[in-house]
Amino acid sequence: MEQVEMTQNPEADGRTFTQEELEEIVQKRLARDRRSRSGMDGLQAREKELENRELLLEAKEQLMEAGLPAGLAEVLRYEDREALEKAVRMIQDLGAAQPAGWGQRPSGGRASAYEDPIKRAMGLEQ
Repeated sequence: MEQVEMTQNPEADGRTFTQEELEEIVQKRLARDRRSRSGMDGLQAREKELENRELLLEAKEQLMEAGLPAGLAEVLRYEDREALEKAVRMIQDLGAAQPAGWGQRPSGGRASAYEDPIKRAMGLEQ
């Protein structure tokens, strides 16, 4: 076995370590470092998840205050409060910009009040 000398300071007792001992020391330090990093990653992931849940609740509140269905919070795209406020404003503006009668059937006695442009172009009866 190869002997490797490792000294941390000049006054050390001159202990030598084998290659296996050095590898074991390094592996232990790497494992300890990985455990501490994975713990931090887990905390960051939890923090991000909590922020997302909080933002979802805030989105539902803002939508309900605006008179919109809270279920829209599930389909809107927002990553922060500013983007959320912008999305809610855009939906409100869309609602305000609807023309009169939007989404309603045309009233009239006949079912064919709508003139089909294709039938008209081909000279077919309406």
